[in-house]
Amino acid sequence: GPDEIVLLRQVVRWSNVKDLRIDRPKEMTDQVDHWLKKAGMIWTPAGYLSAVPFEPIWLEEKPFIIDEIPAKRSIDEYIISESYLHDKLGFEKWRSVAQKEATWAVLNAKEGSTSTIVLPTGCGKSACFWLLPTFTNGLTVVVVPTVALAIDQQQSANKHLGNVKDINPQFFASDDSPKITVDIVNNKKTRLIFVSPETCVSGHMRNVLDKFAREGWFQNLVIDEAHLIQTWGAQFRVEFQILSALRKKWLEYSGKRLRTFLFSATMSLPCRSLLNEMFAEQNNSQEFHCQRLRPEIQYYGKYFYNEQKRWQHLQESIWHLPRPAIVYTTKPDDAEALCKKLRDDEGFKRIACFTGETKRNNRKDILGRWKNDHIDLMVATSAFGVGVDKSDVRTIIHACYPENLDRYYQEVGRSGRDGYGSICLLLPTKQDKRIAKGLGTKLLRDERIIHERWEAMYNNRKAIEGEEYIFKIPVSAKKITQIGERTYSQHIIWNKSLLLQMFRADLIEFLNLELTPSENPQDDPEEWATVKVKFPPKSPELGARLAHVRQREKDEFTEGFNQIEELFSPKRCISRILQKVYNVPYEQVVCGGCHYCREKNWKPSTCPPLSAPTNNISDYSKGIIVENWPDITQISQLDDIKDTFEE
Repeated sequence: GPDEIVLLRQVVRWSNVKDLRIDRPKEMTDQVDHWLKKAGMIWTPAGYLSAVPFEPIWLEEKPFIIDEIPAKRSIDEYIISESYLHDKLGFEKWRSVAQKEATWAVLNAKEGSTSTIVLPTGCGKSACFWLLPTFTNGLTVVVVPTVALAIDQQQSANKHLGNVKDINPQFFASDDSPKITVDIVNNKKTRLIFVSPETCVSGHMRNVLDKFAREGWFQNLVIDEAHLIQTWGAQFRVEFQILSALRKKWLEYSGKRLRTFLFSATMSLPCRSLLNEMFAEQNNSQEFHCQRLRPEIQYYGKYFYNEQKRWQHLQESIWHLPRPAIVYTTKPDDAEALCKKLRDDEGFKRIACFTGETKRNNRKDILGRWKNDHIDLMVATSAFGVGVDKSDVRTIIHACYPENLDRYYQEVGRSGRDGYGSICLLLPTKQDKRIAKGLGTKLLRDERIIHERWEAMYNNRKAIEGEEYIFKIPVSAKKITQIGERTYSQHIIWNKSLLLQMFRADLIEFLNLELTPSENPQDDPEEWATVKVKFPPKSPELGARLAHVRQREKDEFTEGFNQIEELFSPKRCISRILQKVYNVPYEQVVCGGCHYCREKNWKPSTCPPLSAPTNNISDYSKGIIVENWPDITQISQLDDIKDTFEE
């Protein structure tokens, strides 16, 4: 079928055999010949098989062959590991000195501290927090942005920690045996769980974590892909913001002993500043920032004025480019439609679609088939791929216009994680650009609408006994003029966005978010936010008070949007744009190939050595790790305890 022919093309292109001969099967049909032609392959009657190099003349002014054998772009930085890494996770080596130092920083973090750890993609940051429960005796909670990542992390952790007693990694999904999972956590039958921010803030795990914080059993709070707190958390997931307020409560409950860890592969300076402000206490934080640009990614882009022209070349690219491949769209409906078209019209069967609207009971199945190579073409939105570890993705195609450079870099960064080159095509249309521009902060531009939305929430508030300025307000409240016009979920998104703007303008403080059963058992639970109001709540000037926040958001969006524009013009190397966004040290700036560099005939860069940062790290010289410590609760082991102290 078509999938096998595309994979066969890949084998032929990378085989380096000039006269590859395979007997044509007797059942060869016109249909197979048609597929061979679409894949740019020739199979002569004598059995000689060849594949024409993919040289899309429509892509750039100068023709380039873009499907050559992937070159190794990374260097071997492995170093021999200590015995605990092998004994606990089964790894014989550290991936780099930076990974070892980052892990050491994590394991030696002080009680009550906050640690920000930035390690580049492929450098093993997950191993840092997998080790946490092996050196503590309580619960480690890892907050991840998507259910897909929770499933992936749990599977990987279980693979490496399966032999370590009592850890039993779990993930929580509200439609995947939630009661069983809560019981496992509540009965202390796991010491590592992967959850969403919603689950911690207002879901099933909230009361359990409150209790365990007071008992001292909740010892480590980890937030993976923490850079999303700035982007997703600022736009539609208020739970990321409330998590910072909850973390302060848990810290107090624990007697200032709960440790917090923020992990990411890329983090801009504004993001670092925001996270430090939200999640760290003064004089009790550390930062371990080790960033470099990805040398594996080859950047290509072409702007189309209509969908018909784009489809012609998108189809051609999917038939010619190596797999595994991901095709990104912005809207779930577009992803579903494209997947159906590729399946029905082109005949591809090793294909799946993954969006934020994919039914949860299908997610685990799709992820499993993707990781086990039963699927090699994924059509998806941004909901797919965050932190999901599949190292050999060779092609990323954007059949959309990403709204900013950060989203684009995160998504192309899901390719080439094995250190070999990957091909990334940006193929938007004029309509895609309009959609992307519409994703900007157009929300609540009208001061009258802002006032009406706040008024609708405030007028339905519940007072907190003994508190003058603290209220519970319904997140789903509708302003009078829009009753019946928008869906329940749309109202919640808009109201949460308004509350987030007010939070960033320091007009309110988030204290809690909770779900309460609706009066009508058939309706969804109602969501209530507990906030402390810092301005006259009936003031008609709310819109004016938010003006500076809305302008800042607009400026940030415009800057990110304009950076995408630069990808289509050879004014400077894309690595220079990315260096500015992520504040990457000059010696770590590399480019796998972009329009500008090809115009200059510059060769792609190789990966520079990853040097661990030498500043902003606490002094760990006073601490050592002692393994196999005797059980101090057993009087029979008193002599062993004394001997261990002496050693």
